[in-house]
Amino acid sequence: MSLSLAERGFDIVIHYNRSKEEASRLSEEIRGMGRQCRLLQADFADLDSVEETAKKLFSDGEDCQVLINNASIFNPMLFDKTPLKDLTNNFSVHFFYPFFLTKFFAEKYAKGVVINILDSRITDEDIEFFPYTLSKKSLASFTRMSARALAPDIRVNAICPGPVLPPGFDEPQNMEKKVSRLPLQKAVAIPDIIRALDYLLDNESVTGEFLFVDGGMHLTNIT
Repeated sequence: MSLSLAERGFDIVIHYNRSKEEASRLSEEIRGMGRQCRLLQADFADLDSVEETAKKLFSDGEDCQVLINNASIFNPMLFDKTPLKDLTNNFSVHFFYPFFLTKFFAEKYAKGVVINILDSRITDEDIEFFPYTLSKKSLASFTRMSARALAPDIRVNAICPGPVLPPGFDEPQNMEKKVSRLPLQKAVAIPDIIRALDYLLDNESVTGEFLFVDGGMHLTNIT
């Protein structure tokens, strides 16, 4: 998404938590495209840092037009195995931080677009990833509520991916099996996510909408 936005002519701010080396490589690639790019380190599980992060992100003298709330943690965890820390971390990363970054974005800029990255799981009562799914459902509700609250000047929408890349805790063959059960029987390609992003950026009549880019996963009970 960062590379696609740079191709469209945007300067980029890349947030990272621990992946400094990967973020630095991406920033160099973006600068090589003739765009400006700066890095911002923050641990979104630390909610006390949100105001300082917002000040650095929405710095004076810069016009931020697009905010993409994409940071995520993704681990399997059942309801009865969920400790307070993990529940708090999931809600901080997936809900509280996007809530306040969107709030500060709207306070500082007159117009803009916010895009939240959700998950196809929001349509199902998935209990395998209990704190993850619950916090993403909260972000989904926030997407529509904030779209109404911030209209007409700021549009808020969401992209809901299905299987894109195999998670580090699972075997690749398990993802292949899951993909084979999808209505479209194929994994989601990164360019499909980019096309969804482009649509939400370009169509000025769309707000409060979810685009499911998931091979039809939301039509089934596959999670």
